[in-house]
Amino acid sequence: MKGKTGWIVFDVMTNADAVRAAMALAEKHLHKRPVVAVVYSHAHIKHFGGIRGVVDEADVKSGKIQIIAQVGFLDHAVSENVYAGTAMLRRAQYQYANALPSSPYGYVDSAIGKSGQGAAASLIASTREIEEDFEELVVDGVTLVFQNTPGTESPAEMNTLIPEHKAFWAAENVTGMIHNIYTLRGILIRDALAWANHINAALPVWL
Repeated sequence: MKGKTGWIVFDVMTNADAVRAAMALAEKHLHKRPVVAVVYSHAHIKHFGGIRGVVDEADVKSGKIQIIAQVGFLDHAVSENVYAGTAMLRRAQYQYANALPSSPYGYVDSAIGKSGQGAAASLIASTREIEEDFEELVVDGVTLVFQNTPGTESPAEMNTLIPEHKAFWAAENVTGMIHNIYTLRGILIRDALAWANHINAALPVWL
């Protein structure tokens, strides 16, 4: 998203190689601008793992670039990808079949999007946590309204409304592709009732 002085990036893919390629494509057809903020939608690696491909950690630490995430993001990101990382990765290979060979004639994806190869995933902690059920921030001149939705597609997740553009971004909380309550890779069981209630809470506020 174009802010007053630079890009606000929503999620940064799985690894640095992938997000660099995506940014290069965007800038080829749009404009080359600095990244001034990153929003993590939730604590699954394919949404934060490419962070070092778009920002320098020194710029984050100095306050030049802010990273926004929901309260509890770091705890859940670490517990899933570090503490249980080896087991989760092994199970994910069965779930997503990413060990099968790919070619121009066939490819097994991860159901909600294409899997990517490349550099290792990375993580930089958020500099601003969204703690309230609904919280409004002005980021680089753009008003963003965040909704905390814990216990939905991820234990720590949030939706975002961009009033200026009449846009609602729900990451993987609202999608027409497949989702389930418990996955083969062994993440925490999703609370289907909480998930539905958070969507219902968003409707009268934003739609």
